[in-house]
Amino acid sequence: MSSTSVSVLLCTYRPGGLGLPFASLAEQDYAGSWEVVVIDELHRWRHDTVRSQLDGYGLASRVRHLPNPRTLFPTCSTVIARNEALAQSSGDIVVWLTDFS
Repeated sequence: MSSTSVSVLLCTYRPGGLGLPFASLAEQDYAGSWEVVVIDELHRWRHDTVRSQLDGYGLASRVRHLPNPRTLFPTCSTVIARNEALAQSSGDIVVWLTDFS
C-alpha cells in the first residue's frame, strides 16, 4: 500500500457535468489514501442532488462537497475557489480536475 496521500481538487460553477468526473473517480484503484474536494459555486442550490450522486457512485465517504465561502458568484471567482480547495485538501499530492468543460 502506498503511503502517499492524494487530494483530487475540483472547482465548479456550471449547472451540470459532475457525473463525468464522479464516474471516473468511482473507478479508481489507487491503493493509497485519496480524497476529493469539490468547491462548488452552486452548492446551496444542489447540495442534495450532488450528495445523491455521490451515494450512487459510492463516493460519499471520499468526497467533500463544499461551498466557496468567499464567492463572487455570478462573477468569476475561480482563483478564490482554487485557493479554498488547496486550503481544504490534506493530500501529499494534489491533482486538479475540471468540471465538464
